[in-house]
Amino acid sequence: MESTLTAREFADWMTFIGEHPLPIDVIDHHMAIQTSTLINVNRDNKTPAVEWQKFLLLGRQRPVEKPKPMLTIAQRMKRAAGQ
Repeated sequence: MESTLTAREFADWMTFIGEHPLPIDVIDHHMAIQTSTLINVNRDNKTPAVEWQKFLLLGRQRPVEKPKPMLTIAQRMKRAAGQ
């Protein structure tokens, strides 16, 4: 694979997989959330809740992106007016 895939192509694939996870990663996330929910529902009140990330079998967690700040109405109006 190293001889046929350039660094640029590899970076493009990593970006694509980050935006569109592979089916096995989606299943892994769903099962981790389901397992943690089941455990947290049945835990003792004195026991702390378990995070779903602890149940990822593949261990690949999608990076959490910070949302872009939204423009105020005034800023959008100025942008539309070309200012």
